[in-house]
Amino acid sequence: MLSARAIYDEIRDNPDTYALFLSIAADGETQGGWENSRIAALTDDPVLASKIARHGTDEDKHGRLFQALLRKRGLSTVPVPEDANYTLQLERAGIGLSHERLRRDAPLSDEEILRYLVHSRVTEQRAAEEVAT
Repeated sequence: MLSARAIYDEIRDNPDTYALFLSIAADGETQGGWENSRIAALTDDPVLASKIARHGTDEDKHGRLFQALLRKRGLSTVPVPEDANYTLQLERAGIGLSHERLRRDAPLSDEEILRYLVHSRVTEQRAAEEVAT
């Protein structure tokens, strides 16, 4: 029977696919750290900005943990193919805030903050469900 566990075991047992799998995860988490840091910097509400910054710190930590798993197996990160870069795909689909927007120094509007919160909730929930299976 095909299960998430069986697929993960197949990935883990092959060094090339494991390196790609962890590189995708590390890249996504590190990207999330940068995005959250920028969103916190562009948020006027200091309480909300602090919570967003803390989330960004957690995302950075997750990226480092995935990189540590690579090193533990004696592997290095590999380039993430564009079609496997889910953060780029989400941005291109208009989900979340664009990097172009995050590079500007103008404060975020309430609508942009809401868009960030919805995007964050959906992606974090999806990740939690995938890990739980």
